Amino acid sequence: MCRNRSSKSKLSLLALFTSLCVGAYSAPATAAFVEGVQLAPIERIRGPYQHTVLGSSLLSDDGTPESGSATLALPNNSFGHRAWLSWMGTGLTPDRLVTFTLPDGTVYQVHANDPAAAVEEAVGTDGGVTDENADAGVESEDIVEGDNVIRADTVEDPCLQVTLDLAGAAQGGYWSCQVDVTTVIQALTSLNGNYAVSDVVFDVSNPPYLEDEGSGDTLGDALTSMGAFSLMLVYSDPQDDSPRNLQVLRGLVFAKEAYLNATAPILPFQYAGDGGRFTLVSMGGDADLPDAGECIPDSNDGAALACDFVDICPANCAFGYLATLSSSENPLGNIFNENTESNGLTDVSNENALDIDTWLFGDALEDEALYETMRIGVQAGSDAVVLLQAAFEVSDYDSDGDGLSDIQEDI
Repeated sequence: MCRNRSSKSKLSLLALFTSLCVGAYSAPATAAFVEGVQLAPIERIRGPYQHTVLGSSLLSDDGTPESGSATLALPNNSFGHRAWLSWMGTGLTPDRLVTFTLPDGTVYQVHANDPAAAVEEAVGTDGGVTDENADAGVESEDIVEGDNVIRADTVEDPCLQVTLDLAGAAQGGYWSCQVDVTTVIQALTSLNGNYAVSDVVFDVSNPPYLEDEGSGDTLGDALTSMGAFSLMLVYSDPQDDSPRNLQVLRGLVFAKEAYLNATAPILPFQYAGDGGRFTLVSMGGDADLPDAGECIPDSNDGAALACDFVDICPANCAFGYLATLSSSENPLGNIFNENTESNGLTDVSNENALDIDTWLFGDALEDEALYETMRIGVQAGSDAVVLLQAAFEVSDYDSDGDGLSDIQEDI
């Protein structure tokens, strides 16, 4: 993999997406593969804000779609500032209408309506508009409206798609839809409780890369049909007013044997010494790929090509990194393994082909140091994955303790 270390720096070759590293070792010319929409910020915010993500795979143990739920447990009286419901799956056509059930039992239909799909008026046989069903024309898009309907109504399509046609694999694809559900989340008496998503349709008959997931040590064991949901929440705890720098990102990136900047540059911050955390939501993963014992950061041998890594970088990850993230659930080199690393911040009730992981990284930063262009880098090894969402959160230095970071006061 492209992780060459000279003293304390890492050098990489740039290619696809201007940040993809294809390596300085002997590897097949077609090994590196990245396709899709790069993760981009949907929220950049400073203040006493934190994030959490909950979700579930919607793929049953027998390989068929099912409903999913997950439980949120935040400090009492926490307030939701922003919330996005996302659902995703394999196939060539996104499912734009799903059912979302809140902890208080309220049920919503969430519609990721496409703004490019024009809705025509129903026209009768005489050429005039009519409300009579027997004499009505056909609309180009179903109109889903009502008190318990949440529509995206965005300028851009709320659904992203990537279609793959890889050598030796049947053509297939991935999609994800995301809708802002802040209004209904803020209306809850308490944010805590069980959130459920159902009626998500995704293709289980034509996986993009192969037909079966199981134990094994080849790429053919790594991918299967996938379906999942996540709820990304930005919230504040009234008992914690420490200023933070928070960035939430969304995209749809299929990657294997490739290294890329997973995030845009984080807003400048001066590290307060109170820790930071990074959450990544992805589909794919197989605990058997690779053998973590073969994965050593900065190794130039071919074995490193198979490994998964997540790095904290002071700037473009092609030019150096500060630390490589790992944990007991996500060992070095085997990050995408269907094992959730929550650090008490996430809940994932079903991990089939789903990873929602949160890592703590404060030890890698220097107290009161200024970081102006920090990014996160991801190495997707032979265990190909689909990156969907990310959130970066770090404490921001507040020298006078007034709740505003020094950078905020200087703006």
